[in-house]
Amino acid sequence: MKYLEQAAPYVEKPYQLLVPSKCDTRKAEGVETHVSAFRYGAGSFIRVANGLYVACPELCFVQLSASEPFLDAVSWGYELCGAYAVDAGEESGLSGRAPLTTTAAIGDYLSRNPGLRGLPSARRVLAQVRDGSASPRETDLAMRMTLPGKWGGYGIGGARLNLRIDMGARARSQTSQGYYVADMCWPEKKLVVEYDSDLHLTSSGIAHDAAKRRALEAAGYKVITVTRLQLDNLVEMDRIARAIARRLGIRLRPQAADFRQRQSALFSARA
Repeated sequence: MKYLEQAAPYVEKPYQLLVPSKCDTRKAEGVETHVSAFRYGAGSFIRVANGLYVACPELCFVQLSASEPFLDAVSWGYELCGAYAVDAGEESGLSGRAPLTTTAAIGDYLSRNPGLRGLPSARRVLAQVRDGSASPRETDLAMRMTLPGKWGGYGIGGARLNLRIDMGARARSQTSQGYYVADMCWPEKKLVVEYDSDLHLTSSGIAHDAAKRRALEAAGYKVITVTRLQLDNLVEMDRIARAIARRLGIRLRPQAADFRQRQSALFSARA
């Protein structure tokens, strides 16, 4: 505990400690002890230093799925499988990083650890997580578009996040870049949805976004832009969801009588 306080003062108390039996429990201020005799598979814990081990990202996902509300657990899953992290030291409150895990790696871990507490909840949550989100607001957008109606989403599947799209000869007439990364993409239907935060925009940023849109359209993609204000507006998101559905050639499922209530709950559970 003393080492953890010195090396990682940002870790909030109480610390969550896992022990194999009740006789291994200790009473200490700032610690909550959990007993588990489960034989965790190889790689479940990662050595940090000085005898300190932490749960691997895949086990963290299982623990979050078992302890957090469903929407919060899905959001955590996006962050674990995404390229961002909350970082109080940064001006934006975020920092970029490589994904800690992937949905495939989590699925493999679940398969290798049958009988693990929280497995059914983890499978339900994992089914709604997508790889590759680059920010909390991209996570919000993806969840609102892809989650089933019972969770307040539009149930539009098949989206890929931050997909690299290489520019062909025709598109290169609009840009000097060899490729662009699309926030949300349905490559088979040539549809791209871009999130535009409209915050801290510079002239170079605006020019880059315009060039990106022109190049993608020249490559045959339909580009739909979602602004920060639209993302939090129920009416605007209805309009955007219908536009996506038309492009994909699908029908949005009929909404339940309490859909708006469920949608409001989803919009409130921001990543």
